[in-house]
Amino acid sequence: MIRSACSKLVVAASLASLFATACYIPHPSASARLVRRSKAGGEFALQGHRDYAMIHGEKLMSETCGGPGTFEIVEEGEEVVGVNSSSSSSSVTSRSRRVSYEDTDSASRDVVEWRVKFACIGVEQPAAAPAAPAEDNGAPPADAPPQARNDGQQNPF
Repeated sequence: MIRSACSKLVVAASLASLFATACYIPHPSASARLVRRSKAGGEFALQGHRDYAMIHGEKLMSETCGGPGTFEIVEEGEEVVGVNSSSSSSSVTSRSRRVSYEDTDSASRDVVEWRVKFACIGVEQPAAAPAAPAEDNGAPPADAPPQARNDGQQNPF
């Protein structure tokens, strides 16, 4: 009796372990493609089944940032990466060639992919580039009000 209960327990534990392992096997058509990477983080695109592709994406983030738990996702969502366009035309001409008809159809559709942007934890993020200073030639901006202009003419106001 005890032997039977133990063997059932071993079989159940083996099946549970097999099932847990099978859940983490990546889907063959799912992957993550690295788009850009830096010391501070990066961005990748998910292809195929999103949940399975994210397993590969987590590996990319871990490799980029130096290990598990060293990264955080800062943004994710669909991004337009191109446009698909198609067109067709047809023409009909009567036998007498007196009547002619031409029809043209065209359609376009955005091509999107799911993108994930991540940052490495503990790495200082680069500051945004400062805006270039405006060129100062001593003249007021072109859109300045008339009273601010100093071009030698009298202000009519």
